[in-house]
Amino acid sequence: MLNRIVIWPDATHGLLKANAYNSQLIEDWPLSAKLRFVLEGRYAYASGALDAIMDWMEGRCQDGKASWR
Repeated sequence: MLNRIVIWPDATHGLLKANAYNSQLIEDWPLSAKLRFVLEGRYAYASGALDAIMDWMEGRCQDGKASWR
């Protein structure tokens, strides 16, 4: 699997949905954003971002370049 750079539309630098979590530091988030993040869980991330990361990680394990053990 090739390494690549992906620019995720409408995502923050941490791959969270930009419209809800576009602050540099979590400490800058209002209480409502912190509660929203807890309630949204994995859905706080930009659509498809976590799946792409997991696919990349699985590929690294299968080609012998990384291991979870």
